Amino acid sequence: IKQEQKIEKTESKPKPNQISHEDRKLLKKLEKQIAKLEDQKLKLSEKFNDAGLSSEEIVKLSKEVNEIQDALEEKEMEWMELVEKLEA
Repeated sequence: IKQEQKIEKTESKPKPNQISHEDRKLLKKLEKQIAKLEDQKLKLSEKFNDAGLSSEEIVKLSKEVNEIQDALEEKEMEWMELVEKLEA
């Protein structure tokens, strides 16, 4: 009498509190992007300390800071959504 052995294929689904490789990779990528944007924002903000800035330069810097702030908020939102998804 032969005994049949069933070999179950286990899919690589992450356990409830386990982060998948893709999610971990995305999380690290977002954290790097956020850090880079924060650094860019800080460097631009420091340029406002120059008393010799013209009004055109101030407007240009303000626009750049606002664009970086918008991008930063977007990345932070993506990061928060991913963290919430992983905690669920």
